[in-house]
Amino acid sequence: QKAWGIGQVKSEQLSGAQKLTKKDIEENQGTIDNIRLWDREPLLDTFSQIQEIRTYYDFKSMDTERYRLDGKYQQLSLAPRELDYLNLPKRNFINERLTYTHGMGAAITPVNEVTSEGLPLLYTKDLPPTSTQEKLKIDQPAIYYGENQNDHVIANTESKEFHYPGQDGNVYRNYSGPGGVALNSPISRALMAINFGSYKIFLNSDITEESRILYHRNIRERVEKALPFLSLDSDPYMVVVNGRLKWIQDAYTTSDNYPYSAEQDGINYMRNSVKVIVDAYDGDINVYIMDKEDPLIRTYASIFPKIFKSEEEMPEALRSHIRYPEELFSKQTTLYTEYHMDDPQNFYNKEDLWTFPRLMSTTRGEGVGPVMRRLIMKLPGEDKEEFVLMLPYTPEGKNNMISWVAARSDGEHYGELINYRFPKDSSAYGPQQIV
Repeated sequence: QKAWGIGQVKSEQLSGAQKLTKKDIEENQGTIDNIRLWDREPLLDTFSQIQEIRTYYDFKSMDTERYRLDGKYQQLSLAPRELDYLNLPKRNFINERLTYTHGMGAAITPVNEVTSEGLPLLYTKDLPPTSTQEKLKIDQPAIYYGENQNDHVIANTESKEFHYPGQDGNVYRNYSGPGGVALNSPISRALMAINFGSYKIFLNSDITEESRILYHRNIRERVEKALPFLSLDSDPYMVVVNGRLKWIQDAYTTSDNYPYSAEQDGINYMRNSVKVIVDAYDGDINVYIMDKEDPLIRTYASIFPKIFKSEEEMPEALRSHIRYPEELFSKQTTLYTEYHMDDPQNFYNKEDLWTFPRLMSTTRGEGVGPVMRRLIMKLPGEDKEEFVLMLPYTPEGKNNMISWVAARSDGEHYGELINYRFPKDSSAYGPQQIV
């Protein structure tokens, strides 16, 4: 329990027998208002149809995140509009390296609203991106660093950079950030030509002393290069902060040497000790320590004191968007199916073994994984809604729900895990029993 951070799970008992009343709905309106109507797969498909605009744009990923808009705490889905170099109108050195250098903006929709035509209600849309919400306005929409940016590009060349397709023709705008390496001498151009195995970097006449070569543009690859001693979450997510697009990458300290701890995927200790923030325009990296109690990150911080910043140094606009990571939660909740049993005899006999209800795919009609969801809700006993990651449990071999676990992400409660248990002498419907 200690090695995997599940020894501090707070346990609460629920009656499991309450009837839903009008008063319950009125007192939990914030939860009701954020009930998701869109699943990820169909929403991503819809975005591809109505917001990719051109074949060379691609919505590779989509994440749900929370924002406070006009005083309301809302859960939104955001998909960055990145470039898909495989679908460029013509693939050659000029197009792939000098002209088409970046993606453009994002599509953002509330999870709980549709238009009269049954389409997503878009808060942020189109090219250049416009927004109906001031907090979601994107002042710098160019995405030079992302999940789909795997190759190097050269910015600020005589071959103008494509910015977005305009109504009266394509709009061009050169890069003005500090990212990448300046190609301001024959030596630097020659070295980069050798490094990337492309003589055109040295010979192309469009490349000038003002040009910059941008590489390691994939978010995970970029962070791995900077912090090779950390393990990274597979799903970095984008947020809009003060008019800029920022990637948040969760990073872990791990070990396989914790005494007597159960092993998963070759490790038996894991902490989400670090949040890495990467600017989508200039690739700037900031690294914040989130778990001061972790001995591994304290050791790394003492070795590399100039790399890490404290949690207190993170701007509040960013702090409001950090969240409990799914990969850590998945490993913790997998172990918790067995290690919630504190009584040695019960543990030995596996008397109270739990399992996960399986999520049904909207496209394949089959079980594809645990029912893990991010949502805004008012937790039992709390007085306001918050952003949580939750997962229900069922008894081994049964479909009724025995308990559910919530990982909290907001404010001073960030990182707390709560297990809400139903009575063992009564039955509560599980997700597979409700159609």
